Parts: sequence; C-alpha cells; structure tokens
Amino acid sequence: MATLSLNPAMLILAREFRGLNQSEFAEKLSITQGTLSKIEMGIMPINNNLLKEVGKILNFPVQFFSREGKSFPPNLYYRKRVTTSKYLLIKDEALMNLHRLNIQILLKSFDFKYEELPVFNVEIDGNPIEIAKKLRALWRLPNGPIINLVSLLESKGIIVVPCNFTSFDIDGRSMFTDNNDILLFINSNMPMDRQRYTLAHELFHIIAHLFCSVDDSRDIEKEANLFAGEFLIPENDLSKHVTERIDLNFLADLKRYYRMSMQAILMKLEREKLITDNQKKYLWGSLIKYGFKKQEPRELEPPKEFPSLLPKMFKMLNNDLDYTNEEIEKLLSIKKQDIGLLYDFKERGRLQIVA
Repeated sequence: MATLSLNPAMLILAREFRGLNQSEFAEKLSITQGTLSKIEMGIMPINNNLLKEVGKILNFPVQFFSREGKSFPPNLYYRKRVTTSKYLLIKDEALMNLHRLNIQILLKSFDFKYEELPVFNVEIDGNPIEIAKKLRALWRLPNGPIINLVSLLESKGIIVVPCNFTSFDIDGRSMFTDNNDILLFINSNMPMDRQRYTLAHELFHIIAHLFCSVDDSRDIEKEANLFAGEFLIPENDLSKHVTERIDLNFLADLKRYYRMSMQAILMKLEREKLITDNQKKYLWGSLIKYGFKKQEPRELEPPKEFPSLLPKMFKMLNNDLDYTNEEIEKLLSIKKQDIGLLYDFKERGRLQIVA
C-alpha cells in the first residue's frame, strides 16, 4: 500500500497537544516506541492504515499531518514560574504552536498592515523606566492609565492570543510567525490585572531583548518588571494621587484607576519612595491579614479586555470571503471541536465560529 505524505513535525505537535508522551502514544497505536520514534524523526515512512489510526486516536483529520511547518522551540524570554513541570510546558507550547500555524494560514487571506515596533537598547537608550517613558511619548499616550492595553498592542500590530493554558504557572509568552508577525500569548485564566502586567512585561522583552545582544549578567526579568510598572503606572502621575490617607481603601481606589493589582501598585509606591517605611509595613500587613496577597477582591477586578484581530479574521472569512464552517475546518485541517475550543468568541459578544 502506498504511503501518504507525512510531516513528522505535525505528528509530534498533535501528540503533544493531546498531552501524550511518545511511550504512551506508541502503546495506544500498538507499536513499539522505537518505531514511533523513527517515524517522528522522519527516517521511517508511515502506511495509510497506521496514519488513519494516528488521526483517530489524536482526533485530527489525516490532512493535518501533511501540513507544512514546524514547531518553534521555546523563546528565550517568557513569563513562567520555576515550578512549571516539563510535561505541562510541552503541552502548552504545542497549543501555542498550533495557534501560530493557524494564524499564519489566516493571515494569507488578509492585508495585515502595521507600523514596525520600535527597538530599544538598554545600554544606549536608558534604563527600562526611561524606555517606558520614551515609548509612551512615541505612541502619544496621555498621562494616566492605559484603559485598554490589548487594543493598544493590537493597534501596533501585535496579535494577542488568549490561551487556556494547562498550567496556571505560565503567564505569557511571545512568538513570531514565519513572516515575523508578532504573537503575544496570554494566560486567559489569570485575573485581568495580572494579564495587563504580563502583556506589558512581554512587550519589553519584544522591544528591548529579542533584537539586541543581552549580556548574561543582566537581570532581564527585573528589567521587564521595571518597564511594566512605569508603562502602566507612570511615576509622575502616581505621585499626584498620594495623600495622607494611606490605607487599603487608598490602594483599592488606585487599583480601580490604574487597573493594576494592589500589590503591583504598592511595589511601585515603594520603588518611587512615595510612602514611608511604616506605611509600607502597614499596607503589606493589611494585604496579608485579609488574604489579599493570594487573591484580591473580585469586585475590584478590572474589566475584561478582549482581542479583536482574531475574531475579525474569522468574521471576514465567514462574511466577506464566504467560507463555510466546513471550509474553515479544511483550511486549518483541524476539527470543529478544536476550532470551537481554540477560537470561541461567544462570551465576547462577537462571533460564534462553530454553528
């Protein structure tokens, strides 16, 4: 029986997306791990019957395994905690790579124009706080809070992709398409204030680390945190709000205004020396006393910010290019259940992709 075309990278991607390691998947296929390894390495062909079984077990159309492309290795810079297990990280990276490959296909149908992002060098352009001020000036942002950070980033050509990550420990990550379009993945399970901080954090990695030579002695995470703090809460604006009333209500009011966590605001107040040591101890003690270090009051949560670029792409496919849902399945070579899970915009009041 003639063999079908196989891109081993797509087989690995689908397997990891379903959370199966090589040994587990070989057992489900009733073949040895060595045989599966040779197939995934591209040194052994796969016959039609086995490929159909692969598609059945992984719940992917057979056509998916002949798609062009490859998975990108982890970027050097992305927010995750050291406790993240390798198993969860692999599965979530497969999710991001599947998004990346799908978006690459979608972008072929659209004229996606945007201005190039500025690139900064900390050793030339100043420290992260100074760069945050320069970027706000360059983008002509008024003083005060950035009301919708997602919309701002999308207006600059960054495609924001919410992800239902398996691990809550992964905050965000940025990747590039083959055409150098920037994708910024954000953990949609996080509170909105933490999403906003992560978006700003990742933005600095993109504009100041990915295109510049970075010495190993530099603490790039600290740099990104400093940038995020100033970009979202400008020092010269924050100082106007400091009064004699320094208590939890004061922090709550600032959270409502800046749409950032009370902890992030408190750290900013500390860093800029806008509060005394006694006030700092009192505020941290209050956050601990009421359990707000683990979870801040939900009634203070900022409004959700939803990306619009991806919904617009699907809407244009349906309305302007006359794609049916079945044709979108063929275009992306994934089944409607996965399209519904990956691109479910119902809660945003925009587009329900799967009828």
